[in-house]
Amino acid sequence: MSYDINPTNGSKVIGAVIITRHGDRSGYYQDPTAYAASDTTITPLGSAQTYQSGIQFREKYLVNDSSSAVAGVDWPLINLSEVDFMADASEGQVIVDSALSFAQGFFPANLAAGTAMLANGTPIASPLGGYIYVPVTTVEADEEIALEGFTSCPAFVTRTNEVYKSSAFQAKATEQKEYLDSLVSLLDGRAVTLENMYNVFDYMNVQNIHNATFRDVVSDGGKSDYIMRNSRYLADYHEQAIFTDPDVDGIGNIAGQTIIPPILDALQQIANESMPLKLQYIGIAYKPFLSLFNMTQSGIDGMVSYASALAIEVRNGTDGMTVSMNFRNGSAKTDDNIGADNPFNPVPLFGRDETEIPLQTFIDTLKPHGISELSTWCTRCGNTNSRGCELLGSAGSSSSSDYASITSTSGRQHVSPVVAGVIGALVGIVVAGILFAALGLWGNKKGRGSGSGYVGGKRPERETSYAGDTSYEMEEPSDGRKGGVEI
Repeated sequence: MSYDINPTNGSKVIGAVIITRHGDRSGYYQDPTAYAASDTTITPLGSAQTYQSGIQFREKYLVNDSSSAVAGVDWPLINLSEVDFMADASEGQVIVDSALSFAQGFFPANLAAGTAMLANGTPIASPLGGYIYVPVTTVEADEEIALEGFTSCPAFVTRTNEVYKSSAFQAKATEQKEYLDSLVSLLDGRAVTLENMYNVFDYMNVQNIHNATFRDVVSDGGKSDYIMRNSRYLADYHEQAIFTDPDVDGIGNIAGQTIIPPILDALQQIANESMPLKLQYIGIAYKPFLSLFNMTQSGIDGMVSYASALAIEVRNGTDGMTVSMNFRNGSAKTDDNIGADNPFNPVPLFGRDETEIPLQTFIDTLKPHGISELSTWCTRCGNTNSRGCELLGSAGSSSSSDYASITSTSGRQHVSPVVAGVIGALVGIVVAGILFAALGLWGNKKGRGSGSGYVGGKRPERETSYAGDTSYEMEEPSDGRKGGVEI
C-alpha cells in the first residue's frame, strides 16, 4: 500500500534523519547464530547506487525549489555544524565507503568554490574538480553499541537458537527441504539449510549480480526469476524471525533498541532552534531496519535492498512539530541504477493510518524502548566480558544517562568503555608516578611526570538483499510448482 503526506497545516521540513543501507558489495559471510561477520568491500555498482542516492537527497532537501527543501542549510559548500555523517564501521569498508559515495552525491564537487587567485597572481584550483571533503564519523562496535546492538550479545545468540528450534521454523524447514536440496549444486560447498539461509541467499545474490553464467543458470536462460525470488523469500523469512520480536523490548529487537537513542537525539536537536543541526546521516546494514520497522509498526517486512533509505522528516507548522517516515526500498534508480526514479513512500506509524504524527508523540513512544547506556545493554545481553562490560563490573557503578549522544554538538559527551579504560590506566600511571617521585626524591626540589594517550575510533558495516527488488512486503513466490526446483 502506498501512502502520501499532504500537510494541511502549512508545515515545512526543518530537518531530517537519513538512514541508509550500504550499496552493492562483494562476497560476504556471517555466522548464522552469533552474526559475527567477515569483511567485504563495495563494488563499482555499490558506489554508483549510493552516489545516486546522495543526488536524490540533495534534490529533495537542498535544492531551493523542492517542496521538501530544508531552509537555512548552507550549500553547495558544507557547514559541518548543520550536517553530520556517521557510519557503522564493521565488516570492512563497505558501509563507510557507501557513506562517502552518498556524500559525494549530496555535496558534489564545486570547481568555482575550489578556485582561487594567489597573491602573486597565480590561479590555483583544488584537486578533483573542487571535491568537497565531508567527514564521516566511523562507529566501531567495540567502542559504541548504537549501530551494532546485536554484536557479542549472548542473550541474542540464545534467542536465535530458540528460533531455530521453534516448531514454526522447523515446519518451514521441512516444507522447503526439497527446494533447498535442489540448490546444493549452485552453492559451491556451502551448507544449504534454512538456518544458513542468509548466507545461501547472499552468495546467490552476489553471483546473480556479477556472474553471467550463474545468472543464466538460475534464470533458466532469462525465462524465470523464481529461484532468486524464492531464495530471497526464505532469507527474508529467516532475518525477520531473527531481528524482530513481538515484544517491543524483546531481545529480537536489540538492533532497533540501540539505534533509537541517536535517532531521537538528532530529531530533538533539529527541533531545537538554538541547535544548528539540520540533517543527520546514519549509514548501517540491513539489521537495524528490520527491528526499527517492527518497533514502529510500519508494516514493512523483510530485508531492505542495497542502498535503501529511510528519511525521518521533522516539519514545523501551525499545529507544531510533526514527524514522518519516508522509505525507499533499493537504490534511487530502478534497473541497476540506470532506470526510472525509485520514489519514496510515506509509511504509517505505530499501527495508525496517519503517516505524520506529533514529534513529541514519536519521541515519547520510542524513547522508553531505546538503549543508550552500556550498563543497560550489558545487563540485557548478559555480557560481562567484552565491549566494555568487563570494565563496568570492576568500576562498581553504571554510567549516567545525561550524556549527549555521539551526534550531539553540545552537552556532556559519552566516553566509550575502551577510552574510559585507557583514561583510568593513565590516571593510575600518573598517580603512581607522583607517589614514586615523592618517595624517591624526598628532599629534592625537582620532580616531573607526564603521560598521554589516545584511542582512535573505528567503524562497522553490514549486509545485502536482492538487488533490483523494490517491493518491501514479504510474500512467498509461486510458479505453480511444489517442492524442489530442477536445476
